[in-house]
Amino acid sequence: MEKVCDIPIEEDIESLYRYLRSRGVAIWVTENEGRQEIWVKDPAAKPVVLDCYQRFKEDPGVRERLGEVVSAQPRPKGSSLAMQLKPFPCIAWLLLTILVAALYTGFGDFQSSRYFFIIDRVQLPSGDLSSRVQSLLFTLQKGEWWRLLSPAWLHLGLAHWLFNSLALWIFGRTLEVLFSRGGFVSFILGAAVVSNFAQYLVAGPAFGGFSGVAYALVGAHAAGWALAPSMRMWAPSAMVIFSIVWMLAGMLGVSDQFGVSFANTAHFVGFWFGLTSMALWLKTSGKKDGEGINGV
Repeated sequence: MEKVCDIPIEEDIESLYRYLRSRGVAIWVTENEGRQEIWVKDPAAKPVVLDCYQRFKEDPGVRERLGEVVSAQPRPKGSSLAMQLKPFPCIAWLLLTILVAALYTGFGDFQSSRYFFIIDRVQLPSGDLSSRVQSLLFTLQKGEWWRLLSPAWLHLGLAHWLFNSLALWIFGRTLEVLFSRGGFVSFILGAAVVSNFAQYLVAGPAFGGFSGVAYALVGAHAAGWALAPSMRMWAPSAMVIFSIVWMLAGMLGVSDQFGVSFANTAHFVGFWFGLTSMALWLKTSGKKDGEGINGV
């Protein structure tokens, strides 16, 4: 992401925003300390957007014509949900596949759930670490490599599915923009494999859910706030802090007092996967504060 400029909070640039968006320019407007900040995904678009803004600001005729052009544009067809998902195809695909898997497995109640666990719990032993390793190796030798991923798509209840879907939507959109689609998909799949594998080794195969990946997203936002807070593209810090406290509550056994058990190892490992991945990305892309995100 590249910051173009910041402008007074009271300045109305809705018509300019809609016009540039309609022309395929990926532009975002955020608020920071009482001012609006204009951002673009492609650094090459920065001079174009800046020039458009200067003309929009200085020439009333340009503002009037843009307002007329935007008003004359037909309203986009489709539901508001579809329009919100359109800029995030990876998020949309993930949400759809998670829902399909939840329905297919009856939220963990159907026999089909056995195909989503990291090993076949009915046929293979998993009582200790040695048997877990041997069972997993046997599973992979059979060609069932997909089981390294599939537990993330298994949700054991409606609330479980809803929470993880909301976490993907809240924390995932910024990362799809930052990492690009290929990078974002690699991040998601990597987080799923690492968190599933760690949880299995520590606690066995009786787990499922996207929460290991969700905490990788949380970890990425935590690294963003720590290393590049001025980018202002991260999820609200209160949400990040609450998610971390929630993770720690599970690890300390607080949730067990209320009859709720978490895949704590998956949460912890996923969080650190996201934290380190984002830290490395910020370092290699030169996006830490003061490096490559200067305004005008």
